[in-house]
Amino acid sequence: MATTKLTINSNGSVKIDGDFEIVDRNGNIYGLQGR
Repeated sequence: MATTKLTINSNGSVKIDGDFEIVDRNGNIYGLQGR
């Protein structure tokens, strides 16, 4: 199982380490390659 870690910084930004998917409410995966 992959582990994802979210770190909330003091300025309110979020750092994400690990594998994750971003999906819409229908379960369709957003393609973020190259961004």
